[in-house]
Order: sequence, then structure tokens, then C-alpha cells
Amino acid sequence: MANIKKNSFLEWQTLEAPPHERGTDWFISVAIVAFAVAVASVILGNYMFAVLIVVGAAALLLHVARVPKRIAVQIFEKGVMMGSMLYPYETLRSFFVNETEGRLFIRTNKLFVPILVLLIEDTDPKDIRLTLSKYLPEEEIEESFWEKLMEHIGF
Repeated sequence: MANIKKNSFLEWQTLEAPPHERGTDWFISVAIVAFAVAVASVILGNYMFAVLIVVGAAALLLHVARVPKRIAVQIFEKGVMMGSMLYPYETLRSFFVNETEGRLFIRTNKLFVPILVLLIEDTDPKDIRLTLSKYLPEEEIEESFWEKLMEHIGF
């Protein structure tokens, strides 16, 4: 890890995910919806789906209740490192620095995580743009409708 830090061109600390304020009402609403779907599944005789709903809702509630950790983001000649996860440039397609929202979007080749979103807190966006443009093309990337909807709901 020290070798990577020595060779990094740009480094900053950020939260692993944008923080969301969720009140008690949000948690109660998710629990009520999950309970209602589970009860409907039992009434219809689909017991396995009811168990799946209860386990999934419990996992979701536990996951969103945790506080996002601070991670180090490093941009260097081999790729972009977020925490302990390295994304080599071969797996990245493009980037976009949204200065108004203070976010860095990186489009990947991965199926399940096609866009990485990083908060830019105390780093100059121009430095990020200058460093990444040496390795990746810059193109405007927007979050999809579903990502915006999930963020609006509180996920």
C-alpha cells in the first residue's frame, strides 16, 4: 500500500457513499411494506417468498443503518484506487467531473457497477480532470433515472 501512495498523482479522503438522512419513519415504512408483502405471500401459500422478503428487508435495514466509512481515493498510473479496491484503467471507459454537485463519475466495463460515484470534498475538480484526462476520455455521465429515484427514496 505504501508503494501505491508514493506513486499516486492525486489523493483525497471521502465517504464511501453519500450520507442520507433517514428518519424513524423511513425505517418503519420499509418494515410495514415488507411485512405486508410477506403476509400476502403467506396468504397465497408462497412461504419461501415470504421468508425471502423478511430476510431481504432485515438485510436492507441493517445495511442502510450503518454510517458510511471514510476511504482514501488515489489516482495513479495504474488506475484508480478506492479504499482497498483497485480499478485499472483497462476496466474503466470514461469519467466526468460534476463540479456543481461535487461528484466524480467513472464509467466502468462492469455489468453490476457500471458507474462509480465519488464525492469530491476538499480536492480541486480541475486537478482531478487534468490527472484523469491523461488516461481516460471525459464524457458527460449522468446517473440513470433508477439511480436518481433510489437516491430520492433514500437508498
